Amino acid sequence: MSDIHLNKKIERKYDSSWGYKRTILGFDSLKQVEVVEIIMQRGQKTRKHYHSAVTEMFYVLSGAITIRVESDNIYLTQGDFLIVP
Repeated sequence: MSDIHLNKKIERKYDSSWGYKRTILGFDSLKQVEVVEIIMQRGQKTRKHYHSAVTEMFYVLSGAITIRVESDNIYLTQGDFLIVP
């Protein structure tokens, strides 16, 4: 089994598409899992995108977010969890 390394000391970087983003657990540690923290400003939107071979999971730490999945808008608030296959 390979060692798992948490990126605790990596600072958040600003990305105009996402807001502030920090990879907590990356593909270098677990080949098929990536854990990313994203902090967005109220009203901020990301670009539309699609993952053909990835399952995304969202957990809302605070605030609220609307996630568009195909033609549905899904509203999540603090403590909500969503899996998008």
